[in-house]
Amino acid sequence: MPTINTAQELKTRLDLQDPNDILLDVRSEGEFQDGHITGAINLNVANMFHFLSEIKKLDKTKNYIVYCLSGSRSALASMIMGQNKLSAINVKVGFPAWASAGYPVAIGK
Repeated sequence: MPTINTAQELKTRLDLQDPNDILLDVRSEGEFQDGHITGAINLNVANMFHFLSEIKKLDKTKNYIVYCLSGSRSALASMIMGQNKLSAINVKVGFPAWASAGYPVAIGK
């Protein structure tokens, strides 16, 4: 599975503004509302039934850049997405690495 290993690498990828890249935050709704990467879509992987239902609706022509808090949930989500024929790129560093680097963060939905 493709990976992004650092906050800088993620920032560089997002700065390209590729319309085929979709940023996906797989943390809980509460975590997402407390702070997330600007432009991310929230889809909680811990609610597996809902997650599986929702990924079936995703566009298979897009690249999903998947992140969480520490890289564990995003690895699981990326694996599941790959098994469902979606292009998922796992971000090994979590949201705290992004925020502590001083990159843009959004609060709320």
